[in-house]
Amino acid sequence: TGSSCINAEYWKQWYQRRVRGSHLAGNVLGGLLAVSSFFYNHSESTRVQWIPPLRESFSFPLLLLQTLLLSRTLRNGPTKSRLACLFLATLATVLPWQFCPFALFTQVLSLFAAHTLFRLDHITFVLDTVCSAFLVGAVLQFFNPMLISSLYLASYVALRALVWWRSKQNDLVGNLLTLSWRLLGEKNPTKEGTTKDANKIIKKNSTKKSSSLTTPVTVRSVLEDGIVFVTLTALYKVTSGYLLQLSDDAHIFNILRAKF
Repeated sequence: TGSSCINAEYWKQWYQRRVRGSHLAGNVLGGLLAVSSFFYNHSESTRVQWIPPLRESFSFPLLLLQTLLLSRTLRNGPTKSRLACLFLATLATVLPWQFCPFALFTQVLSLFAAHTLFRLDHITFVLDTVCSAFLVGAVLQFFNPMLISSLYLASYVALRALVWWRSKQNDLVGNLLTLSWRLLGEKNPTKEGTTKDANKIIKKNSTKKSSSLTTPVTVRSVLEDGIVFVTLTALYKVTSGYLLQLSDDAHIFNILRAKF
């Protein structure tokens, strides 16, 4: 019956928020806080009791699973099984819901903010896995132009380019430091301590796996990241929309504009 379906949906949402809140917070208190927020704001959290089932009704639970897998991968590190599960969960989320890119776009915004402030490790694995699943979903939907020119894909390109730029910038700084230490060691061959320090830094720069983690976070770097990210996202969105002659998602921006 309709009542039993609503109750099942209600407790499903409660369980999902408890699990995700506990996992992200690392303790049960985080889960209780998430569940309390859901109880307090239940009328705005789901529309399943007011209207017939929509496409997002099928994708939303999968989106919660995808978010949980993404956070677990970032926290514990990527493995083949975790990346495979993340890929499948993302693909299952994209296929039933045409407007899923807007939800994934907010996910990229969160990753951008976290990486700008804390320099997340393994972010490239997560970004590439989610984008690969998204592109496979676009192909299975016969190259849906709304997916190709979506804000998610635009923000992915911008964030991926930003991570690449920071890594190349750090490689350049690391090479300059290595060269300077080598020259210093050659000029002072009698100083054993200087030679040992030089060898340590050279070894560190040659064996580090993720140079983006060494980027110092300053107000200037945050502003630079923000300007580059917004500029590249807007450039991709405008260019792809112009080339594909797409205006189907214009009403979404009209709704957002009406809220301000």
